[in-house]
Amino acid sequence: MGGERAAELALQALKSKFLDSLEYRLLELENATTACRRRPTRAAFEDLSSLLHKLSGIAASFGFPNIGQQAQSAELLISQALHGEPHANWESKALTQVEALMDDIESVLES
Repeated sequence: MGGERAAELALQALKSKFLDSLEYRLLELENATTACRRRPTRAAFEDLSSLLHKLSGIAASFGFPNIGQQAQSAELLISQALHGEPHANWESKALTQVEALMDDIESVLES
């Protein structure tokens, strides 16, 4: 039982650390999204995709599956466009998804 409690406390501490980092991650997403809108280059979208990839992997692990799924969905859309055949208006669709994700992150931060 003591081991379970210790693991629970450790997970809670990691979740708290994740929440503390979420504001910084939001700022990174905002900056990357702005860069994609101002100058929609491959490099700008690769940077955004990398941020989304990291967020999708960690968010679900700490109890935020919706954030993880949204990040993964946007990352997949960008990745498919950059490494395969891009769909019509993929940039706009991806940035709209990222903006919805940022709104959800803001809601988590406010709660």
